[in-house]
Amino acid sequence: MDFEEGGHQSRQKERGRRHVRREKAAAYRRIKDLEAELENCKRKAERYKKRYLRCRNKSASNPVRDTPRTKTRKLLANFSRNKHAVRKALVFHYALVDTIKERYQDSKLERQKRTFACMLSGRIVKRYKLQSYSYQQLGFSVRQWSKLSSESASEIFETRRRRFAANSRMKDDVKTFYLRDDMSRTTAGKKETVTKHKCKMQKRLLVDTLLNTHLKFLANTISTLFHIRCFVGCVLFG
Repeated sequence: MDFEEGGHQSRQKERGRRHVRREKAAAYRRIKDLEAELENCKRKAERYKKRYLRCRNKSASNPVRDTPRTKTRKLLANFSRNKHAVRKALVFHYALVDTIKERYQDSKLERQKRTFACMLSGRIVKRYKLQSYSYQQLGFSVRQWSKLSSESASEIFETRRRRFAANSRMKDDVKTFYLRDDMSRTTAGKKETVTKHKCKMQKRLLVDTLLNTHLKFLANTISTLFHIRCFVGCVLFG
């Protein structure tokens, strides 16, 4: 009888130990999983923190400006509490309109009026479709704006075209002067050639220094304002 009771108790202890071992093993696995999950959360938190800092630094260096419509909506969102700000904005608007109108009417030069027209017929005014309203407030004709703007653009284009044509003619003059036999000589080698823009030419060597060649060029041309840097650039890359 005592032997049976001892055997029963030993089996209960063995089952209890096995149960404890299983619980410990499960607890260890659970701890290991939680540690891995914690490490993953830490990595995510660090990544999001760096992303937030980058966004904050970017927004601080390049702040996003509100559009005119957004500014108006914010100003009118709480009109009862923003009466002073609304009143100040309206006073500033009418004062600015009267100042621009007065300055435009007092302008005698067409260049000054063109400056006003280009300033008040820009991209933002067209985006919000305020050209007709601006005409009512300022007295500028939309057709006149377009005319002045197109005239300004045509003048700029014409100036650039004349400048480009003058530079092209000067490059051609420099090239012709450089190819003269008394200014340079061709090399003797058959393979001493250079190809540019699918055009093969024999290499030529200056018979004098660039400084003296530049002085000779100025002496043979009407323009005396052609700097030696431009001359060298035409010789090397023209």
